[in-house]
Amino acid sequence: MNDDRIKKAFTIALDAHAGISRKSTSIPYISHPMSVAAIVMEYGEGLDLSSGVVEAALLHDVLEDKQEMTTEALAAEVGDFVAQIVKECSDYWGTDNQKPPWEIRKREYIAHIPDKLSESIFVSMADKVHNLRSILRDKEVHGDEVWLRFKRGPADQKWYFTSLLEAFQREIHSRPLIAHQPLLKEMQRLVGKLFALG
Repeated sequence: MNDDRIKKAFTIALDAHAGISRKSTSIPYISHPMSVAAIVMEYGEGLDLSSGVVEAALLHDVLEDKQEMTTEALAAEVGDFVAQIVKECSDYWGTDNQKPPWEIRKREYIAHIPDKLSESIFVSMADKVHNLRSILRDKEVHGDEVWLRFKRGPADQKWYFTSLLEAFQREIHSRPLIAHQPLLKEMQRLVGKLFALG
C-alpha cells in the first residue's frame, strides 16, 4: 500500500464528511469509510492493495456526500482508476434537487453491476457488509425502530440487499480477481440474519 496516497484519500474523505453523522446516531460518518477500508484490507487477499482499492474504499461516498466534488475533480486528486471505482460505487452524484427516487437509483445500481470493475464490486460488497453489521447491531438495541431512520422500510430494504446479494453472486464467480471471496459469504450471512431468511 502507498501510505501517502492513503493519507491523502483519508484527508479528502474527512473533509467531505465533516460534521456529518451516521443516520440518526451521533457516530461520525467518517467511521463508515474507515470501516469499509478496513474490511477491504481484511478480506482483500488476492487483491493488489497498492492499486488504489483501499483509497477508493475511503472515498466511496464522497461523490454522493460532497456535491461540489465531481468525478473529474476527484480524478485530478487521486487518479482515474480510484475515481472510477468511487463513481461505480455511487448510486447518484449531483445536486439533491435532481436526485431520482430511491427505487430508481437502487434498480439502476443493481442493473449495472455486470458493467463495474471487479475492484468496484469488492468495495461495494465491503460497504454493504459494514452497513448490514451496523443495522444488525442497532436492531439488537432498538428493535424495529431502527428502520425509521431509513427512507424505506424493512420490506424494501430486504428487496434491496437480497437483490444486491444475488447480483454479486451471479457476477463474482466469473471474475478471478474476486472469485470465491469470504466477503460474499459474510454478506450472505448478514442478509440471512437481518431478514431471517432460510
